[in-house]
Amino acid sequence: MKRGVIPLATLNYQKPVRGITDEERTSLPSAWCHHLVYAVSYDGIHLANPVSKMRTDHFKARLESESVILISRDEVLGRLQSDLDFDILDSKPEWKQMNVLGQIEVVQREETRRMNLQIPCGMKYIAIPSTMIGGITLFTHKDTENHKAIMSSEEVFLKV
Repeated sequence: MKRGVIPLATLNYQKPVRGITDEERTSLPSAWCHHLVYAVSYDGIHLANPVSKMRTDHFKARLESESVILISRDEVLGRLQSDLDFDILDSKPEWKQMNVLGQIEVVQREETRRMNLQIPCGMKYIAIPSTMIGGITLFTHKDTENHKAIMSSEEVFLKV
């Protein structure tokens, strides 16, 4: 950052982290989010969008999260219709590997038990594959030494 490189972090806020307060949990975005990193200090990573500070261990956990989105049971139940083609869920390998259809069936069974027998539901979310990938995108002016250094680095995952 001192050299004019601007980092943009892609973080998964659905990744559970230890030590987060209930107040913080309710104010967090419900999915993946992009943050401009404007400072790093002894007590955390300073972010914009919104302006906030995050503990380093929380930042690392959200940055390294698997590519998954959690869908609430209420949203799943609200989208279920009798004419849905569930076979498509098993046609894509990543959806089959995560057993999305099985997760939906569990939510449906639990809802039936809740309605008929007043038994509480255990499954709050289903997990589905996401195309989002946690990481840091670096921005710099193209005609600078920083740009050349970034583009020649073997550590950079994808160069555009």
